[in-house]
Amino acid sequence: MPLSSMVETGTATFKARARLMLILGEQLITDEVAAVSELVKNSYDADSPVVTVSLKDVSNPAKGEIVITDKGIGMTKETVLGSWLELGTLSKSPEDATKRKSPGGRPYLGEKGIGRLAVHKLGKKTEITTRSENSNSEFHLIIDWSQFEKARDKYLEDMSIKWEERPPTVFTKKTDAGTKGTEIRVTELQRAWTPEIMSRMNLAIEAMTSPYAGLKGFDVKLVVDDPEKPTTHTMNFVEYLSTATYEYDVEVNANGFLTGSYEFNRPDATQLNRKVAISKQILDPGFFKLDFETRKPRKPTSGPFTFRLFAWELYPGDKKRIFGESAIYDQIIRPSTGVRVFRDGFRVLPYGNRDDDWLSLDARRVASFAQHVSRSQSIGLIDITSARNPLLRDKSDREGLISNQAFSDFKQLVLDSLQEFEVLRLGDHNALNTILKRTRKGRLEKITTTIDRINELLKDVNKSNSNEVVKEIRTLLSTTQQTFDEVLSETEEPLLVAAAIGLTYMVPTHEVRRDLQQIKQLVARAAKTATNAKSKSDLDLAWRLANRGDSIVAGIANILRKGRMITIPLSRVIQDAEGLIEQRLESQSVKIETSLKPISIKGSERLLVTALLNLLENSAYWLQTVDTPKRLIRVIVDKLQDGSPALIVTDSGPGLTDDLDVLAQPFVTRKPDGMGLGLYIVERVALAHNARLRSFEQNEVKGLLSGASVGIVFPRRSS
Repeated sequence: MPLSSMVETGTATFKARARLMLILGEQLITDEVAAVSELVKNSYDADSPVVTVSLKDVSNPAKGEIVITDKGIGMTKETVLGSWLELGTLSKSPEDATKRKSPGGRPYLGEKGIGRLAVHKLGKKTEITTRSENSNSEFHLIIDWSQFEKARDKYLEDMSIKWEERPPTVFTKKTDAGTKGTEIRVTELQRAWTPEIMSRMNLAIEAMTSPYAGLKGFDVKLVVDDPEKPTTHTMNFVEYLSTATYEYDVEVNANGFLTGSYEFNRPDATQLNRKVAISKQILDPGFFKLDFETRKPRKPTSGPFTFRLFAWELYPGDKKRIFGESAIYDQIIRPSTGVRVFRDGFRVLPYGNRDDDWLSLDARRVASFAQHVSRSQSIGLIDITSARNPLLRDKSDREGLISNQAFSDFKQLVLDSLQEFEVLRLGDHNALNTILKRTRKGRLEKITTTIDRINELLKDVNKSNSNEVVKEIRTLLSTTQQTFDEVLSETEEPLLVAAAIGLTYMVPTHEVRRDLQQIKQLVARAAKTATNAKSKSDLDLAWRLANRGDSIVAGIANILRKGRMITIPLSRVIQDAEGLIEQRLESQSVKIETSLKPISIKGSERLLVTALLNLLENSAYWLQTVDTPKRLIRVIVDKLQDGSPALIVTDSGPGLTDDLDVLAQPFVTRKPDGMGLGLYIVERVALAHNARLRSFEQNEVKGLLSGASVGIVFPRRSS
């Protein structure tokens, strides 16, 4: 028989294994916060006036439960079985955004029909109870997700879901829930909720809706009943936005034309206060290239949006001048900083999260410290709508908007409007610094005056010291002053971002300032000493410290030449840092040990050694508060659960008493004589490596000690 006559044809269909449900739930929903957000969106789409998120005993996975209850239109049996259990349902299809509205007229927030899989991210068992309006019964559905885990050989259509239609027990006139709505109860939690997760949930609930576009007639409430419940502060930061030094309120239309206003307001510099109206085209002709077919300039495809930006100055004393006490900024404003995006009044994650710098504001600040604003000092609120911005659509994994041409245009227009704000702000920023004497000249005069005073005090040095010793002290101070002046003359701002070239100037300033403090202590001791031999020993050590400062300054050019990124093993970074700090740790009775995986990253060895030294010195300082036998530092190199390489310093000290985000701000310190630049430098080194500084909870990584655990997490691609 000829081969041509043996051809067989037919059709086939895809089959889905039952475990696909678990895979989708794990990979499409980032974390617990994102999961709850998806369920809250469903309540909004159901026209509920309020949704209550209850967390009960969530620190105990076996005992805990998460309950989301709304007073929306509820679901009939047909809706649950026909739509809710159908993945990718077309009930909220985005084909025509103007028609995607709830029965009550709300624009639908959900569009892909897979957000309901969020329940599996929270726990292994889900109970859904719902009652529609005018219905005499409730519909109750139970999903045991563990059955999907066990049924590895079964297909999705082989899995059965238990349900019942029964007389109302949850939605009745006698209950707070009312006579209609939906309740989702999740038990057998996937993991224990730590106080940190509960705090993030509290912040997420507060920030879920736009304070300006708002979700009118919709309220989200969080109720936490757990022994590990953290202390939370009132996070209604809207009333504090009026305290912003800089306020920017604009609208950008579909063609890139900006209208609105900019305002500068400082109660301690009222002569500078002003409000400016803005009306201009911000579209960069070079960015929007010619359309390939028409050969004409194309228009942005993102659609119009409103942009409100509030910014503060964070120099020492500024927070107290504005708020009366620094804690108000640290507890209320700081957790809300960053630029957030809201669609139809509802938050689009992850934009504006602490670990999401989607506009690269911090990196832009590296290029020009004075001109650009960072996330830590600003709150941005961008409002879009599904009707006016139909091409700005969610990714399936809920990690932001799809990276299409519309999103690229949108991001560029946001940056263009931000640039307009920064140009207006820069003049007011410089004028304010002049009035408050925060210019470079004013800082140098202050340093000179301080050292002059030290010289005056040395005139009364212990009379038993010889003139030769006094002469050595004066020479020492003169050399130190010259070294410090050389560093400051190279530094345009005391807060210069310590990354790339900026770090080469920040590090000397920080190091020399610390050495100067130790020199002053040694000189004071020499003045009280009656024996010249002891004075000479102290002065010899002081000379070595001063020479070290000279070497640091002299090494600036060397750092610039060798600052390129190369592949280096983290073990070598640790070895170099240990060699520099070993003697100091030994003198403080601090033991150091390592737990190292063979991991290499692409980076600057000099910058990483500097960062590690700062972390080690922080641990050594606070270990002085515990008994000598318990003073231990452990350096860990390992990979986290998501595969990201991490360099961690953990100790047996008292632990962190403040949020790491606060401690990493410049000039924030708990040390009586500290500068508050150590962790700031570490954070900038991390930024220079596209990495991030973060703290770790107990048992999060193998080998962590009971005190503070802080490290740098590198991107997976760097290993």
